[in-house]
Amino acid sequence: PGSVHDAWVRKVLLETGSFGNVIFEDGNEVGLVDGYDPAWTLSILAVLREVEAERGYRRHMLGTNSGDAGAMGAEGVDYIELHQPTAPDPAGCFGKPCLSNEYNPDPALTPEQLFGEVCSARAFGTYFWYWRHGQTQEQMDATLGLIQGECP
Repeated sequence: PGSVHDAWVRKVLLETGSFGNVIFEDGNEVGLVDGYDPAWTLSILAVLREVEAERGYRRHMLGTNSGDAGAMGAEGVDYIELHQPTAPDPAGCFGKPCLSNEYNPDPALTPEQLFGEVCSARAFGTYFWYWRHGQTQEQMDATLGLIQGECP
């Protein structure tokens, strides 16, 4: 409370919390920050709920990208966002919606490989977002065509 970070989080929540189509996350790759502590995620959650109550805003979802079991399993953390090149296994998702949104294998996943992960995620009941990474325009067009379709 009272820190520059606290003021910034409050400003973001005050400016965007009135909108019903906004979801929040504790940061991008926040778990890679030296000294990350789940208290960061929980403090954002506490401020979010405080601002919602004060302003009469509807309840917004808050997710974590920390990879930390303490944050991922915390009550009030609604979803888990991972950075991994494979479909999230729900066994590691604490009963919450689980997504993978960034992965950087070199070389980039082929359209077929990426679609395979999308289909695995669909089968698991999790999500695997499209991350273009190093795909060419042709590969991107092929990937987008595949993920629009049905899984085998």
